[in-house]
Amino acid sequence: MSACAGKVSGRFDRTSVHQFDCFLLYLSVSDAQCVVQNVSHAYYYSAISPNCNTWALRFVSTGDSSRLIAHFILGQLAANNFCKVYEGSDDQGKLAGTLEGGGLSFPVFVESSSAYISCVTNLTSESVSFFIQQFTSCGDDVADIPYKLLSPMFPSYYPNYAGCVWRFQMNSSRTLVFQFSTSYTENCCDFLYFKNEAGKVDKFSGRLWSFDYTVTATNLTVLFVTDYSGASTGFSATNENGTVSVSFLIWRYLAPSPAVIQRDVQNKLNVTCLFDADLLISSSKISTQIGFDEIFAKKAGTLDVALNLFSNEYFNESLPREVIVPNYIFAKLKLDEISAADDYFIVQLEACWATRNENSDSLPSYQIVQSGCVVPPSGGEAADAKTLIRNYESNFATFKLMSFVWTNFTDAEQFIYIHCDVTVCHNSTGQCPGQVT
Repeated sequence: MSACAGKVSGRFDRTSVHQFDCFLLYLSVSDAQCVVQNVSHAYYYSAISPNCNTWALRFVSTGDSSRLIAHFILGQLAANNFCKVYEGSDDQGKLAGTLEGGGLSFPVFVESSSAYISCVTNLTSESVSFFIQQFTSCGDDVADIPYKLLSPMFPSYYPNYAGCVWRFQMNSSRTLVFQFSTSYTENCCDFLYFKNEAGKVDKFSGRLWSFDYTVTATNLTVLFVTDYSGASTGFSATNENGTVSVSFLIWRYLAPSPAVIQRDVQNKLNVTCLFDADLLISSSKISTQIGFDEIFAKKAGTLDVALNLFSNEYFNESLPREVIVPNYIFAKLKLDEISAADDYFIVQLEACWATRNENSDSLPSYQIVQSGCVVPPSGGEAADAKTLIRNYESNFATFKLMSFVWTNFTDAEQFIYIHCDVTVCHNSTGQCPGQVT
């Protein structure tokens, strides 16, 4: 037996009788290279020592299945370490997959009865337990939700050498909630894996009571793999659509302007919504609104003049507190409580302007009427942004004005207060001045 001296790194089922040459059970150790030349069996388990810089295994299954599955049942490789798994007897075969380091690795399927495993482990400081075995396929391709996820033969004991794969394929990203009523597997050796398209891997084993597992994915792979040594009742989980949380910012950007007012509104709105995961979401045009206070400005004297605001040209619908920019505001200034005998009074609208608060002298201000005439449009305003409808004609005067927002003020600061200077003339002698042209 002296020719077999070396470091033991393999472990076989104690209940089985193995007739192998001794080099199959021992690792040859030289220059920190830990190599198992050949193993023929239905499965193989080995602890990869942290003393190894590299590690390799050539495995041939003696079982009935022509498919293999390789994974770590204990421990993790360090980041930038890995095990490449090839079909066939060497690294010239087709690469079946890679067991990545730096976190949980998802098992690799080998579409062959033989496999070659080549590992780089120079950064790994803990022993990592590697396992390869034959398996019997089971599982399903899932397109419809909800779906009930069951271990084979549930609630009876699941079989050994199982490799069940469920592939969930959705049209778009969804949040899936797996509601487990029970999950009972052999803690050491039988595992339930979840992996989404982003590479996020989660792994469960042992006895777990009722719990929920939530994952967001477009394509989700669920794998249940069992070894040879024991079995339990397995798991039962109902899958439901979760919810999708959508957060977005609606922002209409406007370039800075030297003008006092503007009618293009800058919006900034943060929105978060929860939707059922199977809904398609689209955004549509949002009508912008600004705050607006209805104003009744009166000037005391022997006569009272009321300023009322309306939403239509017939002056019969009061203006709401909020208007959509640039909808028109219709204003009417009228003598209050004028009798038929006083029908000679003429309202003469001399000046009107708007401010952002009740103080008529505050800034900024927007001029509407000056010297009895509409102030000409400026700053790219439309020609009909301000129009005098009636003035110097009867006991009321009217005008219309496109609504606007104040430049460089927030939505909460958007208020319009309208102020007017009015002259009232008694035209019983026909001497009141006419409309200024």
